[in-house]
Amino acid sequence: MSRQILALAAVVGLFGCHAGGADLGAASFAVYEGGRIAVSADGNYNDEDDWHATPLTLAMIAHAGLQSRLVHYDYASILGENDSRWEREMEDRSLEGARRYGFDRSVFFNDQDELDDAIESITRAVNASSASDPLYLIVAGPMEVAWQGLDAARDDRERFVTVISHSDWNDDYTHRGTSTHTWDDIVRDFDVVADHISDQNRTAFRSSLSEWRWLREVDGGDWLYDQMPNPSWVDNTSPPGDASDAGMAFYLLTGNTRASMSDIEDFFESSGGGDDSGGDDGSGEGGDCEAAYGDVPGFVLCGQ
Repeated sequence: MSRQILALAAVVGLFGCHAGGADLGAASFAVYEGGRIAVSADGNYNDEDDWHATPLTLAMIAHAGLQSRLVHYDYASILGENDSRWEREMEDRSLEGARRYGFDRSVFFNDQDELDDAIESITRAVNASSASDPLYLIVAGPMEVAWQGLDAARDDRERFVTVISHSDWNDDYTHRGTSTHTWDDIVRDFDVVADHISDQNRTAFRSSLSEWRWLREVDGGDWLYDQMPNPSWVDNTSPPGDASDAGMAFYLLTGNTRASMSDIEDFFESSGGGDDSGGDDGSGEGGDCEAAYGDVPGFVLCGQ
């Protein structure tokens, strides 16, 4: 059973309850203080928010100087249903984001044709976890890929893993034998810290295009702004500027689950962190990043 359920029994009345886990609202339950980061995202069917959320997530992790701490990123994680054009859009944004922000592209996986490798990568990341080097697994899509990676891992490593979710749709998605595991299964089956935060669709991460215009004023922000879905592609239920899943990375880095647009802007205008990896020269082979880290505001762009 997830340790979150045991630990939060005394406070569930204060914060309310989510089906399968407590919603901690503004509580800072998994704020990053060291360790490794993994992300499982969809974007290949149902909702285009990951087309913006994935580049924004990568930009935030890079701005914090944590490129070397991202050890896994899978995308297109909706199994059994797939739109090939959406899959290509997600792949282009994920891999270009990896190049621009100096990540190791060997840890990025397309679940539509690299599913076994993606699961194995999550398993390796879990097995490498310890009290001094925990893993934070952000699930920005259905739970199946994350569940399979955890299921294949060592039981004694689970307690050093925090799994973060925010979305009822992601939590509960299943599909005819290809996706059979939900958030409830992660909570029940593994001794992880199951951290379900408030729905990021209710924060500034789900905003209109016009509210993100400030990105163009930040160094390198033109590309990031341009990754927001074309309005003609987006259904009426989601604004073109929707990047709601990126709210989980913002939460991990800041502890803020109710971000305003000024909070996000202030984050990027603050001094970034330093990355001990040396960055990526854009070739995917590692190397020195052209832009300086440390006290330079804005995005760190590599390999341009």
